[in-house]
Amino acid sequence: MPKHKTIVQVAVPAPLRKAFDYLVPEDGDVDIVPGARVRVPFGRRELIGVVLGQSGASDIDHQRLK
Repeated sequence: MPKHKTIVQVAVPAPLRKAFDYLVPEDGDVDIVPGARVRVPFGRRELIGVVLGQSGASDIDHQRLK
């Protein structure tokens, strides 16, 4: 199971006006920067979103973040 350390806020094309928090795997070989396009799980599908920024913490329990 990959380790995680960084939380990023991602905007996805959904009818919700909020960003969603996602974990970045430590074994990832790229730096995630604001403006980068990323593929994220969203419900039962995957969407392409845009990274808005990094966050040190999330209101969501780490066990529930993807």
